[in-house]
Amino acid sequence: MRLEQKPDNPSPLSVRQLLRELKEGIRIATQYKERVVGYTEAALSDIQTNDLVNTHLEKYNSSLLLVFELYLDYVKQWALLQHDTFQKSLLEDEWNFCCDIVQFIPDASQAAGKQFCNILNLMLESIGERLLRRIEECDGVFKTVKGTINKKQCLMTVYRELQQLFNEERERCIKTVAFTKHLFKTSHVPPEYLLELKRSIITFKCTIPSAIEKIEAMFDLTKFQGLDEADKLSLTSRCREILQQGFRFGFEFYKVMSELIPLQKREKLTVSMVIFAHLWMKFVRERCERGRGMRPRWAYQGLEFLLIVCEPHHTIYLSESEFEELKNAMDACISHVIGTTAPSTPDSGFHSSSPRLSLDCIRSLPRSRGSSPSPRATYRSQRSNHRKTSTERSPNVEQLDLLTVNNTGCLTPQKEEPLQDTYIKIPTSQGDRVREAIDHLDLNLDEKLRAHDLIGRVIKHTKEPVSKVHLRRRYVTFTWQRGIKIGQGRFGKVYTAVNNNTGEMMAVKEIALQRNDKHTIRQVAEELKILEGISHKNLVKYFGLEIHKDEMLIFMEFCAEGTLENLIAGTENGLPEFLIRRYTYQLLLGVSELHTHGIVHRDLKTANIFLTDDGNSLKIGDFGCATKIKANTTLPGELQGFVGTQAYMAPEVFMKTSAGGHGRAADIWSVGCVVVEMASGKRPWAEYDSNYQIMFKVGMGEKPQPPEYLIEEGHDFLSHCLQHNPRDRYTAAELLDHNFVKIGDDFA
Repeated sequence: MRLEQKPDNPSPLSVRQLLRELKEGIRIATQYKERVVGYTEAALSDIQTNDLVNTHLEKYNSSLLLVFELYLDYVKQWALLQHDTFQKSLLEDEWNFCCDIVQFIPDASQAAGKQFCNILNLMLESIGERLLRRIEECDGVFKTVKGTINKKQCLMTVYRELQQLFNEERERCIKTVAFTKHLFKTSHVPPEYLLELKRSIITFKCTIPSAIEKIEAMFDLTKFQGLDEADKLSLTSRCREILQQGFRFGFEFYKVMSELIPLQKREKLTVSMVIFAHLWMKFVRERCERGRGMRPRWAYQGLEFLLIVCEPHHTIYLSESEFEELKNAMDACISHVIGTTAPSTPDSGFHSSSPRLSLDCIRSLPRSRGSSPSPRATYRSQRSNHRKTSTERSPNVEQLDLLTVNNTGCLTPQKEEPLQDTYIKIPTSQGDRVREAIDHLDLNLDEKLRAHDLIGRVIKHTKEPVSKVHLRRRYVTFTWQRGIKIGQGRFGKVYTAVNNNTGEMMAVKEIALQRNDKHTIRQVAEELKILEGISHKNLVKYFGLEIHKDEMLIFMEFCAEGTLENLIAGTENGLPEFLIRRYTYQLLLGVSELHTHGIVHRDLKTANIFLTDDGNSLKIGDFGCATKIKANTTLPGELQGFVGTQAYMAPEVFMKTSAGGHGRAADIWSVGCVVVEMASGKRPWAEYDSNYQIMFKVGMGEKPQPPEYLIEEGHDFLSHCLQHNPRDRYTAAELLDHNFVKIGDDFA
C-alpha cells in the first residue's frame, strides 16, 4: 500500500513525515515477522509445510526490502533537500535505525550501505561544485564593474560573499566528513562502497587548493586605482582574512582526512598535504606582514599543520630533495611569521625596521599580542613608570573629596558634623507656599462659578452600601517563595516563584484589590473560573490562588522561553516554514480545546502566546479577555462587547452587524493574523499606527496580506481563516484537518 501511494514530488516537511511513517511501519513489520517465525518453528515440524512457509516468508521479505529501499530513497531526498541546514545527528539517527533493522531483512545491509555512501558522495560533490561555481560568479561580477565608487562597493560585496561562502561550505564539509568517520566504524557497509567514498574524499581534497588559487588569482588582478590609502589598506586586509579562512578550511579537512586513512596508505595524502603546506607558506611570505618577535594568532593553525606534515609517518614518503625543499621553506616561513623584536625608543615607544610596515599591521598589533606577554620589557617598563592605572587616584583628587563649600562660596575642609546643624530651618518652603496659592485660587474660581449657578454644592453625603462581595483569606496548599518581576499586565504584576514542595518554577500574577472594587474582583473571578478544570499541553496551566487583604495572587505555569512576539521580533523575514506550521498546529490544538469547553479567548495574539520546551512548544495564556459561553454550538452572535487588540480583531467584534455580536469564529480570525505575523515577521497592519485606521481598513472589507513567499498551502489555510463573514470561516477542528498543519509528530 505504501508503494502504491508513493507521492511524486513531496515537500521537505512531507518527506520527514513519510520517513517517520515508514520507519514505524518497518519496525512493526519486522516485529511481527520474528513473532510469526518463532511460532512457526515451535508449532510445525513437517518439511513440506516448512517449505510452504518459507515460500511465503520470501515473498514477505522481498516486499519488506522494497519498502526499506523506499525508506532509503526518502532519506536521500531528505538529506539533499535539507543540506543547507544539514545536521549530522539526523543522518546518524537514520543510520542507527538501519543498523538495528537490517538484521531482520535479507540483503538490507548492502542496500543501506550503498545508499548512505551515495548520499555522502553526492554531498561532497555538491559542496565542491557550489564552492567553485560561486567563486567564478563573484569573479564575473567583479569584472563587469566600472567606476571608483561602484568598484569599492562591489569589492566589499564580493569579499563578504566569499567570506560567507567559506564559512558555510566549511561547516557542511566538516559535518559530512564527521558522519563519514561514524560510517567507517560500522561493519554494515560493504568494502567496495567504502572505497568509493574514500575516492570522493580524496577527490574533494583537490577542490580546496583550487578554490584558494582562484581567489588568489582574482586578488592579483585587482587594481586599486582611484582609491585612497585607507580603502586600499582595508581591502588588502580583507583579502588576507578571506584567504586565511580558506586555509583554515583546508587545515581542518586534512586533519579529519588523515584520521580516516591508515598510516600504511598515506603516500598520496602526504604529497597533497606537502603541496598545501607550500601553498600556505607562499601566502604567508608574499601577503602577510613580517612578525615582530612573537607568534600571531592567525598563524597558529598553519604552524600546527606544518608540524603534522613533518611527522615521520609523513616524511618517510618524501625524497631527500623534497624533504630539503620543505625544510628550507618552513625555515623561511617561520622566520617570517615570528620575525624579530623591533627596537623601541623612549620617544615613540614603537619602532620597526621592516620596510613593509603598514597602517593595517600597526592596527592589528595589539590584537595579536592579547594572548601572550610582550618580550619588550624595556618599552613596557618605560610606559608603566610614567603612567598610572585607571584605578589609582591622584592625591589632589583625594583631597578634593575632603573639601566642601561654605556659605560664602569658598572651599573649606569638611567637618564631621551632623547635617541638620549645617542648614537654617525655614518655617514654610516654596512648595508649601505654591500649594497654598493654588488652593486659594481654586476657592476663588469655585465661588465665581457658584455665583453664576454653574456648579452646585454637596449638602449631604450618603455612603454606598458595602459590597456584597466578601473576601475571605485563602491560601494555596503548598508553600512557595517569590522571585523576580518578569512582567506587568492589565490587572497586575507578574513574578517568578518556586514551589517549595516540588521545586517547580511558577509564575505569580499579583492583582491589587481595592475595597468595593466589584469590577476587578468579578473580572478576576471569571478568569479563574475559565482556568479551572482545563488541562492541556497547549494551554497555560493554573495551580491555584491566594486572597489577602489588599491583593490576590494567581499561580500559573512559568514559560521560561518568553513569548512568540519576542521570537518573531528577533527575525527579519519571519519564522522558517517548519516553525510556522508547527506553531500553527499547536495553536489550533489549544484553541480547539478552549472552544470545546465553550470558551472564546477574544484576545489571541503573539504577545499572549508563550513558548516552552526550548521553543519547541507553545501555550496560550492571558485569559483576561476570555469569556465562557453556555451554548455548545458555534454561533456568530454569541458575545457582545468591544474586547481585544485591534490588529488581531475580527470585523464582527467592532462592527454593528446583523448578527449582533461575535463568537468562536473571532478566535479563528485572530489565528490567521498570528500566522501572517509568523510568516512576514511583522504585526498585521504594521504600516498603520492608529487603531482607527486598522478598524477602517477591516471594516471596508480588507484583510491582512501574507507574504508572497508563503507556500501555497499556507495561502489556502489563511483564506479559510480570514473570511469577513464569520459563518464562512472554518472551525478549529476543521482547520486541524488542513494539509498546512499536517507535518508529523517530529515537528509538532
